[in-house]
Amino acid sequence: NFATTTPGTGCVSKVCSTPGHIGVDNANSAYITGEFTGSMTFEKASGKIVLKEKGKRDLYIAKLDKSGKFVWAVSFGGAEGESARGLAVHRKTGVVYVTATFRSKATIVDTSGKTHTVTPQGTQTENLLFKLDTNGKVLWIHKVAGYGRFGHVAVDSAGDPYIVGYFWRTFSLGT
Repeated sequence: NFATTTPGTGCVSKVCSTPGHIGVDNANSAYITGEFTGSMTFEKASGKIVLKEKGKRDLYIAKLDKSGKFVWAVSFGGAEGESARGLAVHRKTGVVYVTATFRSKATIVDTSGKTHTVTPQGTQTENLLFKLDTNGKVLWIHKVAGYGRFGHVAVDSAGDPYIVGYFWRTFSLGT
């Protein structure tokens, strides 16, 4: 059991942070998402992780160990605002699934240092499903174009994600 705060919760000098979702694996590590503007500093046992906003508002994904210490944190952002919509953790493996929305070309640099970029097909808000391993490395990103929004995500014992949301007109499932 532990209590911790996300850095910058609320707004101070144009730096805002909003917590979003939480999931836990079998090792009692917690995974969280949220949005921020400006920058966020996550205090680790061995240093700091500083995330800097790339546009109007970015989302973050972070892991805390069972004692509440931050292990890793990554951000996803572009020129327009991005939003975390849901998070699920496969309890046995610690694989993390995150649903999100974005409006402009956006990137995430995972914990291995690899940059992943997604570009929307049109001008409306589009949806993403991220899959990250327990160490914060992006395994894949699937993009959904069209009119609608992803909501929450859940994962079954086999590691398959399930998403709820809505759409109107048409949408396209793709990579």
